Amino acid sequence: MAIKAVPQFKTNKDDLGEKREEKVQKQFKQVLTEVVQLLRTSTDTETVYLYWVNKIRGQFVLETVATRVKNTVFQDRVPFGQHFLESFLDLKEPVMIEVGKHISVEQLTHYFDSVPTRYLTILPFVNNGETVALTVLESKFNTIREDEEEAIDAFNNALGNLLHTYMELADLSENQAQWSDYQMQLDHVLSEKSAIFLIHETLALIQNYLKYGGVNFLTRNLDTWSVVASSEKAFNALPIGMQMEEQTLANEALHSGKPQFAIHYNGNPWRISASESPASGASFAIPLVVNDRRQGVFVCTDESPLVFNESTKHKLINVVNMIALKLESPRYGATVEKDLFTVVHGLLDPDFWRATLITELRRAKIYPKTKTYFGFITIGQLHEIRAKHRLDSLQQLQYDIVRLANPANVGLSGILGQFSDYVYAFIIQGADEQAVGKWVKSVNKVLQRPVLLKDGSNRAIRLHYGYTLIKDDSTSEDQLISEAKTALSHALKNPDVLVFEY
Repeated sequence: MAIKAVPQFKTNKDDLGEKREEKVQKQFKQVLTEVVQLLRTSTDTETVYLYWVNKIRGQFVLETVATRVKNTVFQDRVPFGQHFLESFLDLKEPVMIEVGKHISVEQLTHYFDSVPTRYLTILPFVNNGETVALTVLESKFNTIREDEEEAIDAFNNALGNLLHTYMELADLSENQAQWSDYQMQLDHVLSEKSAIFLIHETLALIQNYLKYGGVNFLTRNLDTWSVVASSEKAFNALPIGMQMEEQTLANEALHSGKPQFAIHYNGNPWRISASESPASGASFAIPLVVNDRRQGVFVCTDESPLVFNESTKHKLINVVNMIALKLESPRYGATVEKDLFTVVHGLLDPDFWRATLITELRRAKIYPKTKTYFGFITIGQLHEIRAKHRLDSLQQLQYDIVRLANPANVGLSGILGQFSDYVYAFIIQGADEQAVGKWVKSVNKVLQRPVLLKDGSNRAIRLHYGYTLIKDDSTSEDQLISEAKTALSHALKNPDVLVFEY
């Protein structure tokens, strides 16, 4: 089977969509400017300004200023250590401070002459426990009237509403043609007969709706949930094999069985793991629930939160629901006890890891700096072992071996799949050029002790590895499989060689 290309119909990535996004962002900033101006006039203060707190870059980012004094110059971006607001990075409640008592006059670096203010009221905007913005009101007076308190409360409420709803303005210019294009894309994906390639086609469809981002698919591999596939054009894709952890967006989607959306203020929340790079923009996790069993989750991420307007979220939810309904057909054999994408011992289905290999081969030409290793593992002395032990002991041995060999045991991103009896395919991905060596060393260290078999006997086990690096000039998945087979054969023919790179 070959992965077919999803037709490239117009989506919100087209010129019209980009102009609409620019228009909405401009309108959003204009509304913020006007709201800050209203706050200044309603509280009769000299100056009001709003800074975003960017903890990833360690900067305060100026959004807007309203002032009636003329000797101010505000910098657009100020490192934390160069701004008096550094002391209020985690402020959760409004506070008033006095110039000369709590901060010095020299710290008000936005004035280039005399400082006409004495009291500063700092208003934090807190989202999901994170302080993401600070608004400062500068005044000559240390009292706030009741009507001014009401204005401040109204401002905080307005700021929260703006942040959470400005994305939906894009829907006002949604045109009917996009829905027609979407239906054509959906029909194309649903024409796929294979459950595995249905997932890969869906990744390609979702990618069409992401501007500066990508989509990953997670499912069970062995005893964990891991990234098993990415879209071909995913920008900053999560590594293949990265394990899902608790208190992440993907985990919440799987636990609830419902889509979960989050804007990544200060890099939080995590998408699937604490080991991933700090996220920015926004993410949308959509669980794939088939016959009441969680079979997977699509994690979509984009640098621009504006991408995830209500109509786009509806489209993405709908396509996942449609493929879930298709997979409930008896021909796929999906039950509440059965995983669709793994086979014996929890290994990834051969067709699935092969489809992922095809995608990663294509991605290597787009992102050549990503290190992706593909290979095979097998058990040495197979003839002797199979001759001396019962079938149930051999099955238990394979079960134990693949769990022992899980790359996640040494903190690596990797997946294991079935190739043939006693031969397992692996894909390991990441920036570490020594990843395979570290993995092999860790597994071999454990295997220095004999393995206890189900029949009660102890058996010394040797694993042999053959692998190759996916390069930007690799021609096909068949070439990679052939190279990995050749490397494994070399390792098996040489008693002193456990691992061999093609």
